[in-house]
Amino acid sequence: MDWSAQSAVDFSFTDVTGKEHNLFQELDRGNTVVLDFFFVDCKPCQKLTPGMVNMYNEYVSQSKKIIVFGISDRDGNSKLSVFEDDFNVSYSSCGVDGGGDSITDLYKGRFNFQGWPTYAVICPNREVYWNLERDSSFLELRDAIDS
Repeated sequence: MDWSAQSAVDFSFTDVTGKEHNLFQELDRGNTVVLDFFFVDCKPCQKLTPGMVNMYNEYVSQSKKIIVFGISDRDGNSKLSVFEDDFNVSYSSCGVDGGGDSITDLYKGRFNFQGWPTYAVICPNREVYWNLERDSSFLELRDAIDS
């Protein structure tokens, strides 16, 4: 895991429901933001999405200030909507229709992508924990959130 103190880069997007989101606004509200870079046809993404949904729902049920943004660099809203339904995704996702390709390019230009899915945790102080281990327990991701 890359624990170096790198700073987040701000972005905005429109999710599949048409709602606007801005990273720095969420951080300024005291939320920790998890970025889930994925795409619909990615087999590891499909395998790990239920764990991400469970982790997110668990933190929300504990009233933790956490938000997950699912970001696809290649899928349109119709494909993402089916994916969200199939995997009971309860957090916001965006694809090419909402700016997901630009966000992915922005972060790929600044951080080392190891493949898909790629996870990052951004703390309210805008510190980024990047390239967290991709496993179904999400231990590194949880450690970054809880820190």
